[in-house]
Amino acid sequence: MNIKKIFHLLGIDTRAEDKYKKNANTEKDSSKDVDSDNSSDEKESSKIKTWFKLVPTFLTIIIITAFLFAMIKPADNKKKDDSTTYGVDGKTVLVTSDDIKKDASTHTSVGSPNISNASKIDSKSSSGNTLNNTYFKFKVEMPQNFEAYETQEVIYLRDLKTHTQISIIPLNYQMSDPLEVYNQNLNYMMKQTAILLDNNGNECEKRCLMWARGYLSDKTVGSFPLKWSNGTAYYMEEKDSLPIELTTCDYFFIYDGKGVCMQGISQTLKTNEVFALMDQVLNSWSTYEPAAISLECSTFKDDASGVSFKYPSNWDVSQNDDGMTIIKAPNSQTEPYAGTVIEYIASKDIVGDYAQYSSSYEAQILLPTFIQEIAPTDFTYETTVNKMDLHSKIKNMDCIYYKVVDKVFPNSKGVTNSLSIAGDTLTSNRWCFKANGYNCMLNIIGTTDEQFIQSITDSFTK
Repeated sequence: MNIKKIFHLLGIDTRAEDKYKKNANTEKDSSKDVDSDNSSDEKESSKIKTWFKLVPTFLTIIIITAFLFAMIKPADNKKKDDSTTYGVDGKTVLVTSDDIKKDASTHTSVGSPNISNASKIDSKSSSGNTLNNTYFKFKVEMPQNFEAYETQEVIYLRDLKTHTQISIIPLNYQMSDPLEVYNQNLNYMMKQTAILLDNNGNECEKRCLMWARGYLSDKTVGSFPLKWSNGTAYYMEEKDSLPIELTTCDYFFIYDGKGVCMQGISQTLKTNEVFALMDQVLNSWSTYEPAAISLECSTFKDDASGVSFKYPSNWDVSQNDDGMTIIKAPNSQTEPYAGTVIEYIASKDIVGDYAQYSSSYEAQILLPTFIQEIAPTDFTYETTVNKMDLHSKIKNMDCIYYKVVDKVFPNSKGVTNSLSIAGDTLTSNRWCFKANGYNCMLNIIGTTDEQFIQSITDSFTK
């Protein structure tokens, strides 16, 4: 191809150079006696000619670079397409459980937590078709033939005859806009299970492998302005060769200042029928105030310090490597104190003085609040002492009282998924004292229920 045509295609104007060459030739013909200025012009013309000779080399470099870039870019795009595309503008967002596992395994000691099968909710939390949620304090009427199930963070309303399911996922974070709920629910959607018929007609419980969310629209159901969409979920077990693909019916709304996701799926009903069932549930939604909670209690006693106190009998009791006793509430929405941990330690060498339990032992205090075992390096935290009383007492024992708020910052999605139902901002009521020569600490973290906290300290004896 002619070099001028190439320049024309690249948008480079060569007319100035042509004009320059024409003028130079005219000067040369009209005057044989050139002075030093003419010699200078010839040098400039020579430079331009030399530059033009280099143009093919430059074009070759540009073409090779463009070719290499074109080879690399599609692979990069494919990598992005395998994990996430864009959301609120109407395109879909695809989130897979593998994304969470890869993120966690790269940076922290944990992956996505094991998702347990849902258990049927006992009659204490449901009466007829009414489901009472003790932790988030709401109640709903279940559609006919539906039964209530739960895992640690998800309430399921299930009709096993039609293999239809409505999931209710409250997010324990302060929010004001349904769009916030939509933007922060991805990890929670990956914790769902469903009882479905597999490709061979066998009924079994499968977990959500991935979920692609779709266009967002606005509507109001009952007293709730909300965002809604249709997405696609894929459910399977590790042994399955093919996932079960289902259209999802999705609601995102605010209740009591916190976000709630509601999702419906069915292997039998059409999407408009699923949405109608969800509307029925949402129209029945109301506030639930639990009656006075009566706890069956056991007694904890520490022989070294001589301290004892009562705790709920159905809570789990363990110890960490330092000998701190950890008494942990079930992480269930039917448990009024879910996410609460009672901690007690009596030691002569963990801290130099019992007052140092105010902050120097904080990472170990926070570790038991997670729903699976993690390492102290898996998160960072910000501690604020909101109140301190140097002359406090438990019964007749002198102590220092601290009210501490910890904001937890997980280092990966895997650790975020390991937060308890209490969320990432945790309040502690902490008493530090000396007993039998031991530096002691009693800490109640998670709950802000003053009546419950008082019941623990009232049972305290030395």
